Amino acid sequence: MTDYFLLFDLPRRPQIDLGKLNEAFARRNAGNQAAKLGEAVVLNEAFRVLSDPVSRLDHLLALESVNLRDRVISAEVEQWFGKVAEILHRFDAVYYQFTQESLHLLRAAKLQLLQENLVAIEELSAELGGLRESLERQLREIDGDWMNNRAEALPRLAQLALDLRFVQKWITELKERRLRFDELH
Repeated sequence: MTDYFLLFDLPRRPQIDLGKLNEAFARRNAGNQAAKLGEAVVLNEAFRVLSDPVSRLDHLLALESVNLRDRVISAEVEQWFGKVAEILHRFDAVYYQFTQESLHLLRAAKLQLLQENLVAIEELSAELGGLRESLERQLREIDGDWMNNRAEALPRLAQLALDLRFVQKWITELKERRLRFDELH
């Protein structure tokens, strides 16, 4: 497995300076203009992985030989699953009805229902944003003590990575519904 941190000469830790990553990427690409396509693909993938906090954590944990397969999301994150699923299901059902409706008056009624669902989506998005901030704060705490307490931090880091992945996925799903609604106008 290629160590993407090493590829850009960055310290292997949960958080990185994105400015330094951008500089290292630009420097490697500038010196790599005539390089093989395969090298450019690896550089682009390394940049993509290290730029995204969840992908970066997954990569770091893989480098540290931490297995995530047996892990489950925390109870704190699990409690959001039902709320997200319910709101997404409600929106999708009304959206489908709206797209199938041909009568103007009934479409207007469905549009009103979509707007009401959108309010719930926006509220839940804000709440999930707060949860993501809390998880990112915990990540900063782990990162602050990373060099002194790496072995003890790995299980907690693995849990944070999993929780962040789910929260980020849900936020993305909610944003996608907002985009669907915006396309109707």
